[in-house]
Amino acid sequence: MQLVVQTMTRIPQNADVESLGTFYSEAANRLQNTRAAWQLQILTDLSSLPDLDDGRYGYHGGSGQGTPVQPDGSPVLYEKLTSWETSKNDGER
Repeated sequence: MQLVVQTMTRIPQNADVESLGTFYSEAANRLQNTRAAWQLQILTDLSSLPDLDDGRYGYHGGSGQGTPVQPDGSPVLYEKLTSWETSKNDGER
């Protein structure tokens, strides 16, 4: 994720729309497909790289976690992103 953020800050002002669309689509896929849905509620610290064996990355078997829900059982909904920097969690990103 850190590399995606670094790349976002280096996109030229005159980048073509098709390339931008491809980049952001790939970034969104990478964010969504590398974790379970409930993990999108976490705000990842992008200022430092995680330890390689902290258990967050790679295949470690199935997860007992399912769809993220509120304590009352209602689904977790993410607000519309106003800016990457002000997002409250990775789901908003």
